Amino acid sequence: VLNSAIGAYYYLRVTVQMYMVGEDEEVAAPGIAWPVWTTVVIAAIGAVLLGVWQFPWMQNITAAVATLALR
Repeated sequence: VLNSAIGAYYYLRVTVQMYMVGEDEEVAAPGIAWPVWTTVVIAAIGAVLLGVWQFPWMQNITAAVATLALR
């Protein structure tokens, strides 16, 4: 019960600060650098390609595993 009261006090204080206290000034969101955008785009393209065009990849992976298992 004591831990619940301490937790409620802590989280309710955070909630009150978020919703009940007004903002002092406008804060601009930081921009995202081009390396981050490049990484996200490459990862998204890779995910789409592997999801849509997976059969050739699976054939190559299966052949590689079979080759390694024979050694």
